[in-house]
Amino acid sequence: MRLSRLVRILDSMTEAEKLGFIDKINHRSNIEACIEDLLGILDFMDGDENVEADNDNEPSLGAQELISQGSWYTPVSPEICDTELEDEYDEDGGDTELNGDEVDSNFSEDGS
Repeated sequence: MRLSRLVRILDSMTEAEKLGFIDKINHRSNIEACIEDLLGILDFMDGDENVEADNDNEPSLGAQELISQGSWYTPVSPEICDTELEDEYDEDGGDTELNGDEVDSNFSEDGS
């Protein structure tokens, strides 16, 4: 769709305008201006790049809780903070130590 719009724009230009456009490209000092012109055409075709279609295309994760910095270390309830926790995929006993003692400070897995 964008390419067809660009083709229509180019088709609507006179030959003199097209040659002027090509002349700009042929001079290295004018390449930057030409690129800016092309970006201007794309911006015109696409509309404002800062406007989102649904006005809410931002991620929901992040510092959305509106709490003071002194409280950052405390956990926020799941109703307030969207952490996208997907615990339905956790294995049963996935964090269980092989020796069965979760509070054991022993580094060996067999308990010896």
